[in-house]
Amino acid sequence: MLAKLDGLELASYSSDRREVQPLQEWAAQAVGVSYLRKKTQEFRLYEAISRVVTHRWMAQHNQTGGIHTLQLHVNCVLDGDTPVRGQFHVAFDRQDFLILERNQSAWVPLAPEASNEMHFWDAGHTWTLFARELLQEECVDTLRSLLQGGIEALGRQVPPGMSVTYRDAPQGSATLSCHARGFYPLPIDVSWVQDGAEILPPMNASGILPHADGTYQIRQSLEIPPRWGHSYACQVAHSSLGEPVPTMGKGGEWWNPGDGGQ
Repeated sequence: MLAKLDGLELASYSSDRREVQPLQEWAAQAVGVSYLRKKTQEFRLYEAISRVVTHRWMAQHNQTGGIHTLQLHVNCVLDGDTPVRGQFHVAFDRQDFLILERNQSAWVPLAPEASNEMHFWDAGHTWTLFARELLQEECVDTLRSLLQGGIEALGRQVPPGMSVTYRDAPQGSATLSCHARGFYPLPIDVSWVQDGAEILPPMNASGILPHADGTYQIRQSLEIPPRWGHSYACQVAHSSLGEPVPTMGKGGEWWNPGDGGQ
């Protein structure tokens, strides 16, 4: 289990440790020790239930062995203090299976095989009652507690550290690599600009990756043709920066205007 709030990892649980482990001290304080103990007991129960569900899935598909996965994804969304969305999503072996929406009374099958299992997930079943209570009450109440207790941590603004590197490539071309690191919160836009105007598509992008300290990083590359003769900038837009900030250069010499040179 991995619990997140706006992309920030808050707690984890594994079958090896069999205990909910808080990953953010402020989050542990916001929900309290008794809540963490309660969730530890619940997740131990979920382990047993997941085995029953997985064995049922295997029997339905005439499977007697192998590695199989049961995945549950639960989320709830607040707009201000008003719940606007919530989902309990079930998948088997990476295939979407069932979904229960916060304002729905019944599961919706997402695969043909799920229709044969609906009697197991009907409204009178303990698992369905648990899922509905989780979406309508516990998830929302916990989210409110976390938002209240995490005002300072969640509201922090950490600007990205920026660098652009240059590397020769075959046939006289070159590869520019832009690295934005150590930023928070998650949303960021990284783009390449030629001669201050044209936005170019990246050749390769790493996607946004997490750091152990709760910040993020992203790397994008751009291939420059031979005898390019243009200026290029890696432009970054992030909530901590106000206006988009370019890291740019010309003729293969790259620098950050605010730092004086690289």
